[in-house]
Amino acid sequence: MPTTTPRITPDMTPAQKRRAVRGLLRELAEVLRAARKANRNIPWPATVARTAEPTTPSAAV
Repeated sequence: MPTTTPRITPDMTPAQKRRAVRGLLRELAEVLRAARKANRNIPWPATVARTAEPTTPSAAV
């Protein structure tokens, strides 16, 4: 279950903002992992196999 990360506000220091962003990215990764695990039968977009079109060797001139 994702944890609650602090909101990113203008009065935060740069280090606090970085920590908050890292926390949000961790939560996003957890949600995406859970969604992917739940949908194992659906191929992940990056792994969709593309069929290569056959290429014919060009004639030498």
